[in-house]
Amino acid sequence: MTAIVEAIDLVKEFDAGGGMLGKGKKVYAVSGVSFEVQRGETFAIVGESGCGKSTLARTLSRLIAPTSGDVLVQGTSVGALKGRGLRDLRSKIQFIFQDPFSSLNPRMSVGALIAEPMEVHRPDLNAKQRRAETAQLLRQVGLRAAHMDRYPHEFSGGQRQRIGIARALAAKPEILIGDEPVSALDVSVQAQVINLLADLKTEFGLTLIIVAHDLAVVRHMSDRIAVMYLGRIVEIGDADAITANPRHPYTQALMSAVPEARIDANRNPILLEGEIPSPINPPSGCRFRTRCAFAKAICAEKIPLLETTKDGREVACHFHKEIPVSDYGSETQALPEAAKRRFALFRGAVNARKENKTQQGEYQ
Repeated sequence: MTAIVEAIDLVKEFDAGGGMLGKGKKVYAVSGVSFEVQRGETFAIVGESGCGKSTLARTLSRLIAPTSGDVLVQGTSVGALKGRGLRDLRSKIQFIFQDPFSSLNPRMSVGALIAEPMEVHRPDLNAKQRRAETAQLLRQVGLRAAHMDRYPHEFSGGQRQRIGIARALAAKPEILIGDEPVSALDVSVQAQVINLLADLKTEFGLTLIIVAHDLAVVRHMSDRIAVMYLGRIVEIGDADAITANPRHPYTQALMSAVPEARIDANRNPILLEGEIPSPINPPSGCRFRTRCAFAKAICAEKIPLLETTKDGREVACHFHKEIPVSDYGSETQALPEAAKRRFALFRGAVNARKENKTQQGEYQ
């Protein structure tokens, strides 16, 4: 496979102020992150709130500029792009925002929202062609062509997120980045949007980079997972391998916290002790060491680098070879039954709707 996106020692720091006499403080949001995303795969970034995953996603798409390091898209550095070069990048990478309510301009109709990227990135299309393609995109995300004359406030949260996805697809991107694309939606709607993204990935040949909290969703749709903690990647690998047999102590704690909707589930969640460190003053060495049961002196002295294991994953831990393997792998290997039913029910509903299309090709 060919890497379509590559992060190279990516760093993003924000000024946090320091008072009139105090020295200026910084928020170390992303610190020395490196990885590759292969063409055509779904790459998920997970971690607790405040770990820097959303900042990382925005830095990859150049919505915010990195403090240092670089991002390569199809082998081209995007760090110094400006003007036309940056505009051309936008046509390759599009973003799905977390909040479907604030990410859509309430003064613009749905048709205008979706057509706007075409006006910028596809100037060869005339007004009639843009309207026809807008109608087609709405149908592809499960809405009606007639919806293009309505406004965002007339739609539910799930419908608004579909509009946001259609807007992202309007520029004909190769890479789609979703920042918690379903976290603001009801559970009943989440499966619809996740299945829609999976279908669109196949239909348009997309590469997906997804930031998410719901580990069941991540396991369902991802090929590989990167786990972040306090601005650093601690483990990267195949989705099934990481969810079934995590090697980093933080990943083990994260996976052990996944709820299991079974009375006979033998789950022993790992309870982390100590205070969560601040990204303004992160610990030296390994940033997880203040909450890690396996930490030793070297953990405070030396930053652990990602090391490739026998099964191909990468782990940033000095003692990952000595840490006991998790004993809940067999339970987390399969998608929870509740999640399976959720995805299967929606998939059946979509298939039924496709069979009952109108002559215009719109869903009933």
